[in-house]
Amino acid sequence: MLTNYQKDHFDSFGFLVLKSVFSSDEIQSIREASLDVIRQEGGERGLSGERYALMGFMERHPNLYGLVDDDRIHEIPETLLGSDFFLSSTDGHIRSGDTPWHGIDLETYAGTYSERPNVRVCLYFDELNKENGALRVIPGSHKRPFADSLQGLSKLENEPDYPLFGVKPQDMPCTVLDTKPGDVVIFTETVFHASFGGSARLQITAQFGASPVSDEEILHLRELHDEFNWSLHPTESYINSDRPRIRRMVSPLVEMGFSSLPV
Repeated sequence: MLTNYQKDHFDSFGFLVLKSVFSSDEIQSIREASLDVIRQEGGERGLSGERYALMGFMERHPNLYGLVDDDRIHEIPETLLGSDFFLSSTDGHIRSGDTPWHGIDLETYAGTYSERPNVRVCLYFDELNKENGALRVIPGSHKRPFADSLQGLSKLENEPDYPLFGVKPQDMPCTVLDTKPGDVVIFTETVFHASFGGSARLQITAQFGASPVSDEEILHLRELHDEFNWSLHPTESYINSDRPRIRRMVSPLVEMGFSSLPV
């Protein structure tokens, strides 16, 4: 299990890096399975530098299917979100170049709604650093009032040279999460994060959420479900899994009547 110190770190700063969680042989097997999925689903151009994304990713290969049920992954949302967490989605990405800063959108979470905690668990297959596309985060930026002062960062998506705070996007004060294959990167989607440089870097992720505790939170999740094509839509293979913990991870979505996906 994660330590109390690690949980406090995530809660306070919005991210955590676990070193050498998977062995070199394990991560190589996961990488090869991920590449198989990408090729099977027509993503070859992503391997040449074009951006690529595919949801319902881990469900598409027997060597990836059970990753969310691996103790080393499962204990992360269980510790950070509580035992009744749900699996929102799994996905695979190939990213090249810069990914603009993005984080909590206060227009989405306006009013009285208090956003429930979420966790994204990410595996990379390359050694990444500041120069070649490592994830960068602004610690603590998932919390208000700090988040309020950073809302202008969203302008950078359409205005990459916008000099917010007098610095270029890549020079924003932040923490760079240097990683090696086998490390696990954990962050909340609402912490401001970005990446700069690099080409054709492959990552696979699983996103988890804390189960809603009020009618208002359930309503908000329903609105997001209706807006999204993949997230918050459990896959049929996980709904009908022979692994009890996987079935439990998607059961909150099933109980809320969210539509499933034929994967």
